[in-house]
Order: sequence, then C-alpha cells, then structure tokens
Amino acid sequence: MKKTILILSVLVFLASGCGNKKDKTTFDLTTFPAKWRSLITENGELAANDSPFSVIQITGNSKFIQHNLVKVDETGYDENDFEYEIVKTYQKGDTIVFCLKSVEDFAIDYYFVWLDESRGLGEWTSEYKAEAEIYVVNDRVSEYPIQEKKEKQMTKKIKYYFKANGDRDERKIVFFDDGTVCWGCELGEVRQDETTEYYSEHFDRNCLIVGKLEDYPLFDDFGYILPDWEIFNFRKVNSQMQITNFEANIEEIAKSNIQDINKTCLIFITPEETYEEWVMYRYDRQAQYETMNIKAVDAEKQYLSFTLADGEKIVIDTKKEQNGKIAPTALLYKKGQIPIMISISGESDYGNKIIEEYLQ
Repeated sequence: MKKTILILSVLVFLASGCGNKKDKTTFDLTTFPAKWRSLITENGELAANDSPFSVIQITGNSKFIQHNLVKVDETGYDENDFEYEIVKTYQKGDTIVFCLKSVEDFAIDYYFVWLDESRGLGEWTSEYKAEAEIYVVNDRVSEYPIQEKKEKQMTKKIKYYFKANGDRDERKIVFFDDGTVCWGCELGEVRQDETTEYYSEHFDRNCLIVGKLEDYPLFDDFGYILPDWEIFNFRKVNSQMQITNFEANIEEIAKSNIQDINKTCLIFITPEETYEEWVMYRYDRQAQYETMNIKAVDAEKQYLSFTLADGEKIVIDTKKEQNGKIAPTALLYKKGQIPIMISISGESDYGNKIIEEYLQ
C-alpha cells in the first residue's frame, strides 16, 4: 500500500511538471547524498544485483549522472552513462524533484522519495518510468548481499500485449514467451483460469495466430506497429515506428563486428540494391536532421548495438528485415530509446508527427 501511494504521488508530479510553482520549497543539495546504487527484491529481501544495475551520481549542484552497468563477463561491465545538467531542484511534500536537461537539450524530471532515511533507502523514478525503483546510499551497499544473476528463468515473460481500444467487446490478450495466452488479462496479471490455448508467430504472414483460426496483424504497409500492440517482442511500444527484430544471442557475435551507437543520431545503412536512388535521398535526410542538431553516422559494421535507458543492450543485424519484410536503409536513434525506422525518401505528415513525438 505504501509503495502504491508513493507511485501515485510521483504520477501527480508528472502531471504538474517543473513549471508549476504552487506548494514548492527550495531544496539544498548540499544536505543530500551524492551517490546511490540500485537494489532488487530477492525472496522478499532487498539485495544488490550483480547485473544489470544502475548508479545515480550527483556532482555538486550542476551534474546528474546515471550509470547503467551490464556484466559482460568475469572481467568487467559494459557501462553506459546518461549525463544531465541540473537546472533546478525543489521539494513538494515528501518528494524531491530534479529538473534536468541533457546535452541534446531535452528536458527530463527525476523524482526522489525517502523510504527509510535512517537506512539510506529511497525510491527514484523519472517521467519515463511508471514505477519507482529502490536505491540505497552508496556507502551502505555493503549491508545488502550481491545476488549473482541466475542462469535459469523460472517465470515466463510477456512477449506481446494486445489491447483493442474502442471495440465494443474490448479485447486484452497477454502472449507469453512459452507460447500460451491469457485472455482478458491486464499487464502483470496471470489468472488461475488462464487458457491452455497456444499462439504461433507468422512474420511471413504479418500476424500472430491464436489456435488455428484467429489472427492478429502486426504491422501496416509502411512497417508501423499497429496501434493495438502495447508490448512487442518483450519491449514496450513507445513509437509505432520502432524496430522489432533484435538478436537473441549477443554473446555469440564477435565484438569486432559490432558497432556501438551511443549518442542521438541518424544512421544510414547502405542498401545492396537501388544505391543511386538511396544516395540521392541520403543527403536530403542528412540536411533535414542537421537543422535539428542531429548528426548522421554510417553503419560501418553488420551489427549495431544500442543501450536503452534501463541499461539493457539491444543488437540488430543490418542485413535482416524489420517490421514486415522491410530492409531498413535509415534509422533514427534517440539515446536510451529503441531506434525507429524512417523512410530514406521522406515521411508523410503522419510519419513526421510520429518522429516529432519520438524525439520529444
């Protein structure tokens, strides 16, 4: 109950933003711990996870850095940093608000609430996360044993979530990674009367099929994810234009064949055919995005690697099709987000609106 109240409190701040000055009080950062480490809940107890985990670091009154760390092997971790300028901080009720600006000049708010100040425990969240995460002051980490990542995953995961809004018989279907479905389920819910009916993936036919007859289309003719899908291939759908085909076994790919993309940018992938037409449009798109201070890079290797805001690393094969038999020739990547696939020849008004929302 306490966690629910705290999360609802955070959501109120999401609606209010940094512009509403009512009931705000100034907050002195010199009294606030400078470094925090994320925790997990293991068998009902708090513990420090060995991978992935994140560290929040505040430098003076000016810098807010989130380090996301993912264990590569026994020799060390792959670290991805998200650095922000602290524009201002204030307190409203029990919540401390950090108004931040990234190097790409987009604004983001982080929110903090003490859970147990005497134990150095607090909850952090941002406007991009619906649920708060528990952190501990860094010099108290030793009080929480490190839990090594388990090899076996005992619970099934949600691979797809379908919610047909607007239908008279509103349909909600959870598709699990073991091939089963849960009819009428909300996210995070698995009912005891869950059906034993199975689904199958048919990307050649652009659909999932439940049982033998009922099909659920995935993409439109432009490769946009259809609006009814809220989770696609284990990941939340934040943009209809986001790509969906990721490499499952990253550890089997030689690191020398992976190109790390770690900044917001436009990515050009040279096609095997229609090169002359593509290269003409390439310079149009490059000039278009330069007006938005977004630089262009070329895909120089077969595999591209991106780190998401929660520290997860995704890898794509540039030679594989995306979103319904479409070979991508241009991607747009906003740091921390799944890249979206754009048309090299330009977008419709609807497509440009989706891109604008993605960059915001």
